[in-house]
Amino acid sequence: ERDRTSVDFHLVAIELGVVWEGADGGYYSPFGIGLSVVALPVYAVIRVLRVVWPVPEQFSQAFVALLSPVFLALMAVAVYRLARRLRAGVSISLVVGLGAVFGTFVLIYGRAFWSETLAALLVTAAIERTLSRAPVAAGAAAAGAALTRPQLFLFAPLLLWGLWRQGGVRDAVQALVPLGVATVIQVWYNVVRWGD
Repeated sequence: ERDRTSVDFHLVAIELGVVWEGADGGYYSPFGIGLSVVALPVYAVIRVLRVVWPVPEQFSQAFVALLSPVFLALMAVAVYRLARRLRAGVSISLVVGLGAVFGTFVLIYGRAFWSETLAALLVTAAIERTLSRAPVAAGAAAAGAALTRPQLFLFAPLLLWGLWRQGGVRDAVQALVPLGVATVIQVWYNVVRWGD
């Protein structure tokens, strides 16, 4: 018999809309697969190490959750690079990079395994790569962001416009390749989960 303080986290997740019922009756996250894909190698390595060094499953989960602070650190670097790309001085770029992490709400998302930190990092990288005239890298970063947070597919036209303005149709078409692949993956994943 359960006591009154126990919680069925699956029911709470369903009630809060953290998971939705899929076409097959199972429950799935409504968020993108980008964060899970990035975390999968870390989780797999820890799972293999658990064979040699038996530790609880929470150990694997804790290592995966540590990715969010890593994404925040990388975001500080990406914002620094973006500021330098915009010709800001080194000290100003450092302040902007650190301020983007420590002076905004993004810091809160680094405390748990949420997709916002990875999405923010990838959008920042996409903008910086756009300004550096690296269309494939910009498209890949935007595609990763969209697979992490599907609403970021709305960022793609802005990115393509920026690439077109800087390098013409050729740059925009080059960025379309990773964005097109991401679109196919997202549509396929939605059909599998939701049946539409």
